[in-house]
Amino acid sequence: MTSTMRTNRPSFDELFMRTAELWSERATCPRLSVGAVIAKDEYIIAASFNGAPRNLPHRDPECSNNLRCARSSHAEENSIYQAARLGTSTVGTTLYSTHAACYPCARSILQVGIERFVYKDEYRTSTGLDLLREGGVIVERYSDLTE
Repeated sequence: MTSTMRTNRPSFDELFMRTAELWSERATCPRLSVGAVIAKDEYIIAASFNGAPRNLPHRDPECSNNLRCARSSHAEENSIYQAARLGTSTVGTTLYSTHAACYPCARSILQVGIERFVYKDEYRTSTGLDLLREGGVIVERYSDLTE
């Protein structure tokens, strides 16, 4: 049997960002669907989407008015929580997100030792990205990696 190796394999950055995009399809927020993947050494250690906490309904009464969903957690937070529930360290990892981090998510990313943050779409403010950079996290926009 002859083995053929694909020459157009996706990079790990592409693979993990595409996986984050797929996770965003599970989001329960009607305003914005976000997915996040935490990876280390070419393996996914956690992934999630934005939505209500475990065991709570996915509809926040405020969401129907297009206000901020007070009950929902952001995808970045939920992926960090998943790693914690599984007892998996996030120190030295990369977090891939379909959107730039907000300020509270940036604080969480810094606190758990994530070293690199790759995002696809801008958020409404850059304060989260500014905080990550100030804290020494490598911040990269996905489109800059694919050019």
